[in-house]
Amino acid sequence: MIDRISSRAYTGDVDELLGAILGAIAEFLLEAFLELIAAVILDLASRVLLGLFTSLTEAVKDNRALTGFVYALLGVLAGALSLLVLPHPLIHREQPIRFHGISLLISPIIAGLVLSSVGAVMRRWGKKVTPVETFGYGFAFALGMALIRFFFAK
Repeated sequence: MIDRISSRAYTGDVDELLGAILGAIAEFLLEAFLELIAAVILDLASRVLLGLFTSLTEAVKDNRALTGFVYALLGVLAGALSLLVLPHPLIHREQPIRFHGISLLISPIIAGLVLSSVGAVMRRWGKKVTPVETFGYGFAFALGMALIRFFFAK
């Protein structure tokens, strides 16, 4: 009889742990997906705008720190706009996880890797690559967006 009770408690704890792990993975993937959607919109807009402002493009392209800052600022703007559409966190939890905020690092890394892969494919096809299609600038954009969502999503 004691074994049954301890086995139920153990199963409940394992189920709760598994649920927390799956929830954390889902949060990383959803945050990364949201950041990628915003980055695709930014990429399409930058392709249009780069053609219109070629002289400004050349000046910004030479200064990597300024370009990184601009993409981080655009990420902050995208994060603020995303809060208008989705004002709450993407995953609701009854109990917070121990590693609260880890998505600030993981989802921008995922977004940066996907964007750099898109840039590599575009280069292979002989297409012009925008700066956001590199890991560093894609990471800066996604980090700006993740920071705003982390601090202001209710």
